[in-house]
Amino acid sequence: MFFSDCCPVSNLAAHEAALKAGIPFVVVVGFVGAYLARNFAAQLPLLARHYAAAWKVVAVSQDNLNLLRRHFGLADGKGVVVHYGRPEKYFASRDPAVRARLRAELNLPAEAVVCLTAARLTGIKGYGYQLDAIARLPKDGAASNLHFVWAGDGDQRAAIESEIAKRRLGDRVHLLGHRWDVADWYDAADIFVLPSDVEGMPLAIMEAMAKGLPVAATAISGIPEELGDTGKLLPNGQTARTRLVTELAETLTQWAGDAALRAQLGAGARGRAEAMFREERMIARTLALVQRAIAQAESAALT
Repeated sequence: MFFSDCCPVSNLAAHEAALKAGIPFVVVVGFVGAYLARNFAAQLPLLARHYAAAWKVVAVSQDNLNLLRRHFGLADGKGVVVHYGRPEKYFASRDPAVRARLRAELNLPAEAVVCLTAARLTGIKGYGYQLDAIARLPKDGAASNLHFVWAGDGDQRAAIESEIAKRRLGDRVHLLGHRWDVADWYDAADIFVLPSDVEGMPLAIMEAMAKGLPVAATAISGIPEELGDTGKLLPNGQTARTRLVTELAETLTQWAGDAALRAQLGAGARGRAEAMFREERMIARTLALVQRAIAQAESAALT
Protein backbone atom coordinates (compact mmCIF):
# COMPACT_ATOMS: atom_id res chain seq x y z
CA MET A 1 0.00 0.00 0.00
CA PHE A 2 1.18 3.52 -0.83
CA PHE A 3 0.37 6.54 1.30
CA SER A 4 0.88 9.89 -0.41
CA ASP A 5 0.99 12.12 2.65
CA CYS A 6 0.67 15.85 2.24
CA CYS A 7 2.74 16.29 5.42
CA PRO A 8 4.10 14.01 8.17
CA VAL A 9 0.90 14.02 10.22
CA SER A 10 -1.40 13.18 7.29
CA ASN A 11 -3.20 9.81 7.15
CA LEU A 12 -2.21 8.72 10.67
CA ALA A 13 -5.42 6.73 11.14
CA ALA A 14 -4.92 4.98 7.78
CA HIS A 15 -1.30 4.16 8.68
CA GLU A 16 -2.50 2.65 11.93
CA ALA A 17 -5.19 0.61 10.17
CA ALA A 18 -2.67 -0.81 7.70
CA LEU A 19 -0.29 -1.62 10.53
CA LYS A 20 -2.96 -3.44 12.54
CA ALA A 21 -4.11 -5.35 9.45
CA GLY A 22 -0.56 -6.42 8.65
CA ILE A 23 -0.59 -4.67 5.27
CA PRO A 24 2.89 -3.57 4.16
CA PHE A 25 3.03 0.12 3.29
CA VAL A 26 5.24 2.83 1.83
CA VAL A 27 4.91 6.44 2.95
CA VAL A 28 5.67 9.34 0.59
CA VAL A 29 5.79 12.74 2.31
CA GLY A 30 5.30 15.79 0.12
CA PHE A 31 5.98 18.61 2.57
CA VAL A 32 7.89 18.77 5.85
CA GLY A 33 7.98 21.82 8.11
CA ALA A 34 9.60 21.84 11.55
CA TYR A 35 6.66 23.83 12.93
CA LEU A 36 4.40 20.80 12.41
CA ALA A 37 6.43 18.88 15.01
CA ARG A 38 5.65 21.61 17.53
CA ASN A 39 1.98 21.81 16.57
CA PHE A 40 1.44 18.04 16.65
CA ALA A 41 3.85 16.99 19.39
CA ALA A 42 1.31 14.58 20.90
CA GLN A 43 1.16 12.58 17.65
CA LEU A 44 4.93 12.20 17.19
CA PRO A 45 5.34 8.90 19.11
CA LEU A 46 2.60 7.34 16.96
CA LEU A 47 4.22 8.69 13.80
CA ALA A 48 7.65 7.36 14.78
CA ARG A 49 6.09 3.91 15.23
CA HIS A 50 4.50 4.12 11.78
CA TYR A 51 7.78 5.15 10.19
CA ALA A 52 9.58 2.29 11.92
CA ALA A 53 7.03 -0.18 10.55
CA ALA A 54 6.90 1.21 6.99
CA TRP A 55 8.72 -0.60 4.21
CA LYS A 56 10.02 2.73 2.99
CA VAL A 57 9.63 6.38 3.89
CA VAL A 58 10.17 8.63 0.88
CA ALA A 59 10.89 12.35 1.03
CA VAL A 60 10.85 14.60 -2.02
CA SER A 61 14.05 16.47 -1.11
CA GLN A 62 17.11 15.94 1.05
CA ASP A 63 16.08 18.91 3.19
CA ASN A 64 12.70 17.31 3.86
CA LEU A 65 14.35 13.98 4.68
CA ASN A 66 16.67 15.69 7.16
CA LEU A 67 13.67 17.33 8.84
CA LEU A 68 11.87 13.98 9.13
CA ARG A 69 14.91 12.56 10.90
CA ARG A 70 15.48 15.58 13.09
CA HIS A 71 11.91 16.30 14.20
CA PHE A 72 9.55 13.43 13.36
CA GLY A 73 11.22 10.28 14.65
CA LEU A 74 12.47 8.80 11.38
CA ALA A 75 15.54 6.61 11.96
CA ASP A 76 18.73 7.74 10.25
CA GLY A 77 18.96 4.77 7.89
CA LYS A 78 15.28 4.53 7.06
CA GLY A 79 14.32 7.23 4.58
CA VAL A 80 15.18 7.83 0.93
CA VAL A 81 14.80 10.76 -1.45
CA VAL A 82 12.88 10.47 -4.70
CA HIS A 83 12.48 13.79 -6.46
CA TYR A 84 9.24 14.67 -8.14
CA GLY A 85 9.13 14.38 -11.91
CA ARG A 86 7.14 16.19 -14.55
CA PRO A 87 5.60 14.77 -17.73
CA GLU A 88 6.89 15.26 -21.24
CA LYS A 89 4.69 18.24 -22.10
CA TYR A 90 6.72 20.48 -19.81
CA PHE A 91 9.91 19.59 -21.65
CA ALA A 92 8.48 20.41 -25.08
CA SER A 93 9.95 23.48 -26.77
CA ARG A 94 8.09 26.68 -26.07
CA ASP A 95 5.48 27.35 -28.74
CA PRO A 96 5.70 30.82 -30.34
CA ALA A 97 2.03 30.67 -31.36
CA VAL A 98 0.93 30.00 -27.78
CA ARG A 99 3.22 32.77 -26.59
CA ALA A 100 1.70 35.26 -29.02
CA ARG A 101 -1.89 34.23 -28.25
CA LEU A 102 -1.58 34.50 -24.46
CA ARG A 103 0.30 37.79 -24.58
CA ALA A 104 -2.38 39.20 -26.86
CA GLU A 105 -4.98 38.16 -24.28
CA LEU A 106 -3.42 40.65 -21.85
CA ASN A 107 -2.60 43.24 -24.52
CA LEU A 108 1.06 43.06 -23.59
CA PRO A 109 3.45 45.19 -25.63
CA ALA A 110 5.82 43.37 -27.98
CA GLU A 111 8.84 44.30 -25.83
CA ALA A 112 7.29 43.03 -22.58
CA VAL A 113 9.48 40.80 -20.40
CA VAL A 114 6.99 38.59 -18.55
CA CYS A 115 7.65 37.38 -15.00
CA LEU A 116 5.29 34.49 -14.26
CA THR A 117 4.22 33.25 -10.85
CA ALA A 118 1.93 30.21 -10.57
CA ALA A 119 0.79 29.84 -6.96
CA ARG A 120 -2.15 30.38 -4.66
CA LEU A 121 -2.92 34.01 -3.85
CA THR A 122 -2.09 33.64 -0.19
CA GLY A 123 0.36 35.27 2.19
CA ILE A 124 3.03 32.56 2.25
CA LYS A 125 3.64 32.76 -1.51
CA GLY A 126 5.46 36.08 -1.27
CA TYR A 127 3.30 38.37 -3.39
CA GLY A 128 3.94 41.19 -0.93
CA TYR A 129 7.67 40.85 -1.53
CA GLN A 130 7.09 41.03 -5.27
CA LEU A 131 5.03 44.21 -4.93
CA ASP A 132 7.76 45.79 -2.83
CA ALA A 133 10.37 44.76 -5.41
CA ILE A 134 8.29 46.15 -8.28
CA ALA A 135 8.12 49.48 -6.47
CA ARG A 136 11.94 49.54 -6.46
CA LEU A 137 12.38 48.89 -10.16
CA PRO A 138 13.87 51.69 -12.25
CA LYS A 139 11.21 53.76 -14.01
CA ASP A 140 13.06 53.69 -17.32
CA GLY A 141 15.32 51.38 -19.28
CA ALA A 142 14.79 47.63 -19.63
CA ALA A 143 13.11 47.30 -16.22
CA SER A 144 10.20 49.40 -17.49
CA ASN A 145 9.36 46.50 -19.82
CA LEU A 146 8.80 44.05 -16.96
CA HIS A 147 5.25 42.74 -16.59
CA PHE A 148 4.08 40.37 -13.84
CA VAL A 149 1.55 37.65 -14.58
CA TRP A 150 0.18 35.82 -11.54
CA ALA A 151 -1.79 32.62 -12.16
CA GLY A 152 -3.86 31.36 -9.25
CA ASP A 153 -6.57 32.31 -6.81
CA GLY A 154 -6.86 32.31 -3.05
CA ASP A 155 -7.89 33.93 0.17
CA GLN A 156 -5.71 37.02 -0.35
CA ARG A 157 -6.96 37.95 -3.81
CA ALA A 158 -9.01 40.94 -2.69
CA ALA A 159 -6.16 42.25 -0.53
CA ILE A 160 -3.65 41.81 -3.37
CA GLU A 161 -5.96 43.54 -5.85
CA SER A 162 -6.37 46.41 -3.39
CA GLU A 163 -2.61 46.73 -2.96
CA ILE A 164 -2.04 46.68 -6.72
CA ALA A 165 -4.58 49.48 -7.11
CA LYS A 166 -3.11 51.45 -4.21
CA ARG A 167 0.36 51.29 -5.76
CA ARG A 168 -1.02 52.04 -9.25
CA LEU A 169 0.50 48.89 -10.70
CA GLY A 170 -2.52 47.63 -12.60
CA ASP A 171 -0.84 48.29 -15.93
CA ARG A 172 2.01 45.87 -15.22
CA VAL A 173 0.68 43.34 -12.67
CA HIS A 174 -1.90 41.00 -14.21
CA LEU A 175 -3.97 38.57 -12.14
CA LEU A 176 -5.18 35.61 -14.19
CA GLY A 177 -7.19 33.92 -11.45
CA HIS A 178 -7.71 30.18 -11.56
CA ARG A 179 -6.65 28.79 -14.94
CA TRP A 180 -6.66 25.33 -16.46
CA ASP A 181 -3.99 26.34 -18.97
CA VAL A 182 -1.19 27.32 -16.57
CA ALA A 183 1.18 24.98 -18.43
CA ASP A 184 0.78 27.16 -21.54
CA TRP A 185 1.80 30.28 -19.65
CA TYR A 186 5.36 28.99 -19.32
CA ASP A 187 5.49 29.43 -23.11
CA ALA A 188 4.41 33.04 -22.74
CA ALA A 189 6.86 33.89 -19.94
CA ASP A 190 10.49 35.00 -19.86
CA ILE A 191 11.19 34.61 -16.12
CA PHE A 192 9.64 32.61 -13.27
CA VAL A 193 9.40 34.12 -9.77
CA LEU A 194 8.45 32.37 -6.50
CA PRO A 195 9.62 34.18 -3.32
CA SER A 196 7.63 31.95 -0.92
CA ASP A 197 7.92 31.74 2.85
CA VAL A 198 6.89 28.07 2.95
CA GLU A 199 7.38 25.36 0.33
CA GLY A 200 8.21 21.68 -0.01
CA MET A 201 9.60 20.90 -3.47
CA PRO A 202 7.57 23.19 -5.77
CA LEU A 203 6.38 21.55 -8.96
CA ALA A 204 5.95 24.95 -10.58
CA ILE A 205 9.69 25.59 -10.33
CA MET A 206 10.44 22.22 -11.96
CA GLU A 207 8.00 23.02 -14.74
CA ALA A 208 9.51 26.45 -15.34
CA MET A 209 13.00 24.91 -15.41
CA ALA A 210 11.87 22.23 -17.86
CA LYS A 211 10.57 24.98 -20.14
CA GLY A 212 13.93 26.74 -20.01
CA LEU A 213 12.93 29.74 -17.88
CA PRO A 214 15.37 31.41 -15.48
CA VAL A 215 13.98 31.17 -11.94
CA ALA A 216 14.24 33.51 -8.96
CA ALA A 217 12.99 31.90 -5.74
CA THR A 218 13.65 31.86 -2.02
CA ALA A 219 16.33 29.53 -0.67
CA ILE A 220 13.98 27.52 1.53
CA SER A 221 13.20 23.81 1.90
CA GLY A 222 13.89 21.88 -1.31
CA ILE A 223 14.26 24.92 -3.60
CA PRO A 224 18.09 25.14 -3.43
CA GLU A 225 18.15 21.43 -4.32
CA GLU A 226 15.91 22.15 -7.31
CA LEU A 227 17.71 25.18 -8.69
CA GLY A 228 21.32 24.36 -7.88
CA ASP A 229 23.35 27.15 -9.46
CA THR A 230 21.01 27.67 -12.42
CA GLY A 231 18.93 30.59 -11.12
CA LYS A 232 18.77 33.17 -8.35
CA LEU A 233 18.29 32.00 -4.76
CA LEU A 234 16.79 34.78 -2.66
CA PRO A 235 17.07 35.27 1.12
CA ASN A 236 14.28 34.04 3.37
CA GLY A 237 11.77 36.88 3.58
CA GLN A 238 10.73 35.99 7.12
CA THR A 239 14.20 36.80 8.42
CA ALA A 240 15.60 39.12 5.74
CA ARG A 241 12.71 40.87 4.00
CA THR A 242 14.67 43.96 2.95
CA ARG A 243 17.47 41.85 1.46
CA LEU A 244 15.00 39.66 -0.41
CA VAL A 245 13.18 42.65 -1.90
CA THR A 246 16.43 44.38 -2.85
CA GLU A 247 17.97 41.29 -4.44
CA LEU A 248 14.78 40.46 -6.32
CA ALA A 249 14.53 43.98 -7.74
CA GLU A 250 18.20 43.93 -8.74
CA THR A 251 17.93 40.48 -10.32
CA LEU A 252 14.85 41.33 -12.34
CA THR A 253 16.41 44.58 -13.52
CA GLN A 254 19.50 42.71 -14.69
CA TRP A 255 17.57 39.91 -16.37
CA ALA A 256 15.15 42.33 -18.05
CA GLY A 257 18.02 43.96 -19.89
CA ASP A 258 19.98 40.85 -20.84
CA ALA A 259 18.17 38.37 -23.06
CA ALA A 260 21.37 36.38 -23.57
CA LEU A 261 21.77 35.91 -19.82
CA ARG A 262 18.15 34.81 -19.53
CA ALA A 263 18.74 32.26 -22.28
CA GLN A 264 21.92 31.01 -20.62
CA LEU A 265 20.27 30.61 -17.22
CA GLY A 266 17.20 29.03 -18.79
CA ALA A 267 19.33 26.50 -20.65
CA GLY A 268 21.09 25.58 -17.42
CA ALA A 269 17.76 25.19 -15.66
CA ARG A 270 16.42 22.99 -18.45
CA GLY A 271 19.52 20.79 -18.36
CA ARG A 272 19.15 20.29 -14.63
CA ALA A 273 15.45 19.48 -15.01
CA GLU A 274 16.27 16.99 -17.77
CA ALA A 275 18.75 15.23 -15.50
CA MET A 276 16.74 15.28 -12.28
CA PHE A 277 13.03 15.94 -12.77
CA ARG A 278 11.64 13.82 -15.56
CA GLU A 279 8.52 11.83 -14.70
CA GLU A 280 9.98 8.55 -15.96
CA ARG A 281 12.97 8.93 -13.64
CA MET A 282 10.66 9.43 -10.64
CA ILE A 283 8.61 6.35 -11.61
CA ALA A 284 11.67 4.18 -12.19
CA ARG A 285 13.23 5.13 -8.84
CA THR A 286 9.93 4.57 -7.02
CA LEU A 287 9.41 1.14 -8.59
CA ALA A 288 13.00 0.18 -7.81
CA LEU A 289 12.66 0.96 -4.12
CA VAL A 290 9.36 -0.94 -3.94
CA GLN A 291 10.94 -3.95 -5.64
CA ARG A 292 13.82 -3.87 -3.16
CA ALA A 293 11.38 -3.67 -0.27
CA ILE A 294 9.40 -6.66 -1.58
CA ALA A 295 12.59 -8.67 -2.03
CA GLN A 296 13.68 -7.86 1.52
CA ALA A 297 10.28 -8.84 2.88
CA GLU A 298 10.30 -12.13 0.98
CA SER A 299 13.81 -12.90 2.18
CA ALA A 300 12.84 -12.16 5.78
CA ALA A 301 9.80 -14.45 5.47
CA LEU A 302 12.02 -17.35 4.41
CA THR A 303 14.39 -17.04 7.38
